[in-house]
Amino acid sequence: MTDTLTVSAVHGPDLPWPDATLADLVTAQAARTPDAVAVRQWDTRLTYRQLVDRAAGVAAALREHGVGRGDRVGVCGARTPDLVVTVVGVLLAGAAYVPLEPGGPGRGCAGSPATRAYAWWSVTRRRPSSATSPA
Repeated sequence: MTDTLTVSAVHGPDLPWPDATLADLVTAQAARTPDAVAVRQWDTRLTYRQLVDRAAGVAAALREHGVGRGDRVGVCGARTPDLVVTVVGVLLAGAAYVPLEPGGPGRGCAGSPATRAYAWWSVTRRRPSSATSPA
């Protein structure tokens, strides 16, 4: 813990800021408590083990298409456990996620089912040599 996070909207002590990424924190928690519930929505529950396993699959698929550190991936979907899996998967791939609102302006998430989460690799690439998305 190297810095502190000050929340100006809430009065109270400064909070410690971890010296780790969100993906690191989730995988560390999964290693400590793999069978604990990580995500819950109504009757759907994902343990940390399930979350990390499924997110690792998303990360592997993104890496196969060349996504990596410094890339930005648009993520669109309804607020479901699948959306959490997708976001964590993007982070595990080393990329940043760009939230896209379902039904939002422009292309947004047109045509995607509201019950699933999707990732688009073609939103922004840091490296100009790979500016086009895979087929």
